[in-house]
Amino acid sequence: MTAVLEARRAGRPYELPRAVFFDCFGTLLAMETDDFIAAMGRLCERQGLACAGERLWDAWLAGWRAMEEDAGRDLSRLVDDGPEPPFRTYRQRWPEQFARAFGSLGLAGDPADATEFMVRTLRQVGPLGDALRVVRALASRYLVGALSNADEEFLLPPLERSGFLLHAVVSSENARAYKPRRRIFRHAERVLGLAGEDLLYVGDHPLADLLGAAAAGWRTVWLNRDGRELPEDVPPPELVVRDLRDLLTGLGVSDDSA
Repeated sequence: MTAVLEARRAGRPYELPRAVFFDCFGTLLAMETDDFIAAMGRLCERQGLACAGERLWDAWLAGWRAMEEDAGRDLSRLVDDGPEPPFRTYRQRWPEQFARAFGSLGLAGDPADATEFMVRTLRQVGPLGDALRVVRALASRYLVGALSNADEEFLLPPLERSGFLLHAVVSSENARAYKPRRRIFRHAERVLGLAGEDLLYVGDHPLADLLGAAAAGWRTVWLNRDGRELPEDVPPPELVVRDLRDLLTGLGVSDDSA
């Protein structure tokens, strides 16, 4: 049941947001977890490494967690905006992250080459499903933006090439903060000059997207294509959709305008 229909059945008006922000990779752009794993497999082949993509992906994520902990970040308090080490872009972070992953697997991989490969891979992705159609439909009624943990060198090219016409693009690089920190969402509020309660955030990742946006006082929509269970520590989203087209129904926007 959509939020609009729920409000009507309850006999009260539904307070529509003034702007809708989207996560990018895995929500607007075709780079989901399986695509990352496949890319890691191609990287292993490229560098002649005897390793499956899934093993490298798992080690790469473990490398990220270790880097966060070594930098003094408390991973049990992901949304806090307290003091933290100087911000580094992904291009600056990934060589170390790949070095840790290769080291943990006993692989003689090239971290610099791996970083370049990942940047090129992300620059080449296209729109995911009906994302372009949905964004165009929503833009007829709302301010629409993208908010992504990404360097602009690999975020802006696929958005522009795919034809996404957005009122704002907020990256971790220009906000100098990563989701789910509140800081990146506060930056987006300043960009559009709106308060958190006026903003709706749509994403596929419960922790980075839903937890972070909710902590900033935003309303949330979970793009849950696979019917996953919501983690216990994540506030329930306002809407759960299997497809971005369902978001149009939920907000009372006709698909005819797409």
